[in-house]
Amino acid sequence: MLQQDDAISQNEQGLKLLAAGKFKEAAAAFEQAIKYRPEYPEAYDHLGDAYLELREVKKSVEAFKRVVKHKPDSALAYNKLGVAYREQRDYNKAVDAFKESIRLNSSNPMTHFNLGLAYFYNNKMPAAVAEYKTLQTLSPEIAQDLYNLIYTPTIPVVKDQAVRLRVMAIDAHGSPVTGLKSEDFQVILFDNGLLPVVLEVSGHKLDTTRKKAAKLAAGNYCVG
Repeated sequence: MLQQDDAISQNEQGLKLLAAGKFKEAAAAFEQAIKYRPEYPEAYDHLGDAYLELREVKKSVEAFKRVVKHKPDSALAYNKLGVAYREQRDYNKAVDAFKESIRLNSSNPMTHFNLGLAYFYNNKMPAAVAEYKTLQTLSPEIAQDLYNLIYTPTIPVVKDQAVRLRVMAIDAHGSPVTGLKSEDFQVILFDNGLLPVVLEVSGHKLDTTRKKAAKLAAGNYCVG
């Protein structure tokens, strides 16, 4: 009984740390909760969230896999697993997870949005467009967000700055989701709608890039 109480206490502490943005400490608390109670799906779920924030995607995938093992009827758990797979760029597994989430709950527009993005990143445009059409009924606003992403015009960028630019969209839970590759240095122009945009430039401080992103998003443009 004491270990059960300790597990709950560690999980609650982890949630406070997670809310405070102390992701490393939160992950440690959730890990401790799991040591006290090895079969603790809620702790695994929160651990997956913390690892996503820490960009430790492989660990996040493993955590969410434990959640769906214990909660096979949870549409949300499969949606989170899909996000982790998509962040890992394993788009086929991401698609499978999102489709299972939709099988369990077909009315959640964000899962259709996530599935549409996974199809898009996996170069399956017709399937991505099909999800867009589904979203037009479920949520016209989110449908427009997906449209803006999959019909993004691109133009070349001047390469003499010698920096790598990467666009990252933020999913419904605030977790970073890898967007388009930019090894070829492109400028991505789109109306970001209700999706926040983060601009990441190697060699620049995050605070600086966040300020740039906010300025660009205000003008409905994002460089990536």
